[in-house]
Amino acid sequence: MATSALTGSAIRQELDVKAATQAGESGPTGSGVLRVTGAGMAVVRGKASVVITGHGVGSVWVCSAEALNAQGFGRHARLADGVVFRGFRGTIAVSGRSLVVTMIGGRIDFTASGSWSLRFRGWGRYETVYEVGGEENCVRFTPPTSPIAS
Repeated sequence: MATSALTGSAIRQELDVKAATQAGESGPTGSGVLRVTGAGMAVVRGKASVVITGHGVGSVWVCSAEALNAQGFGRHARLADGVVFRGFRGTIAVSGRSLVVTMIGGRIDFTASGSWSLRFRGWGRYETVYEVGGEENCVRFTPPTSPIAS
C-alpha cells in the first residue's frame, strides 16, 4: 500500500471528522447486514465488521478496531485513538466489539455486518438484510450544514 502521513492543517481537518461523529440524523439500528451508498457523512458503531470501498475521495476515521486491513492507495495517519484515511482508493476492512467508523465525502460506499447503528447526513440509500427476510429502505438524508470538501 502506498501511503504518506498527513501533517499540519490536514490533520486538523481530519480531526474535525471526530466532531462530526456527534452530529447527524438518527438512522437504523439492527443486527445483520447493512449496505450504504451515498454522499455526505455516515457513522456506523457497534460490534461489527465494516468493509469500505474507497473511491479516492473523502475521509474515513476508524476508532476502536481490533482488526484493520487496508489494500489500495491513499494517505493515512495513525492517531492516539484510531486511524484516518484520506483520498483512499481500495478496500478497508475493519472489525471490533466497540467499533466506530466515520466516513465523510462525495462517495460513501460500505457494508457492515453484526450489531450496528447508523447516523447520517447528506443523501443516499441503505439496505438492511436480516437473517429472516429483508427490508429495503430508500431514504433522502438531510443536507450537511456546511459543504464537505473531498
